[in-house]
Amino acid sequence: MHFVLEYDLVADYVTRREPLRATHLELARAATVRGELVLAGALQDPVDRALLLFRGPGPEAAERFAKADPYVANGLVREWRVRPWATVVGPDAEHLLPDEAAPKDEAGASHEGLLRFLRGARYGVVASIGANGDPQAAVVGVAVTDRLDLVFDTLGSTRKAENLRKKGRAAVVFTRGSATAQIEGDVDEPSGDELERVRAAYYEAFPDGRERASWPGITWFRVRPTWVRTSSFASDPPAVVELPAEVLAQLTR
Repeated sequence: MHFVLEYDLVADYVTRREPLRATHLELARAATVRGELVLAGALQDPVDRALLLFRGPGPEAAERFAKADPYVANGLVREWRVRPWATVVGPDAEHLLPDEAAPKDEAGASHEGLLRFLRGARYGVVASIGANGDPQAAVVGVAVTDRLDLVFDTLGSTRKAENLRKKGRAAVVFTRGSATAQIEGDVDEPSGDELERVRAAYYEAFPDGRERASWPGITWFRVRPTWVRTSSFASDPPAVVELPAEVLAQLTR
């Protein structure tokens, strides 16, 4: 779950925080490393409140943070409170809406549901195998076509481009809040009408891709999934669903 720690700040907060800021940031960075703190910062114009977004099973991490925060101990915060936040839209939402959540089982998997779930992630980790057999990975913006193909652009000189051309296979991992998708598939560089089709889907998701289209050496790769595993950790036990090639073929008909 997400929890928001709200600070009501004193009027001279900006001038008084400087000698305490290093300790405050150290506390915040430690909470980030533990996976508790997601985002934090003060509201602007005016700087009268600060919001800190926490993730966890309960409000305890946010409450511990406030009690240990030098801003609170030294009177820079007039009042603080922790409130649960039911996030439902966006790549990091904890409670995905039913029509875009990961499938609960194979029978419940649908083309539209899987499409919405994957499209909500936007960024994924693409894994490939280098020439010497070592694994390599890169974070890229990924668009998903209506046929569930994954599309991304890159320079043809990058190591991932060389790996994908040589092996013709890739693995892609998405995360969405407490859910994940692991995908394996065949890779190609579309041309002609197919390139225009997948590029249209990519430009819809990433309009700035049109600017990169003029870069020397830019290319587009397509991953056609042959295996998908989704995991949702919002339930206990987690809902883990594997969709092999034959099921995916049925979903994209």
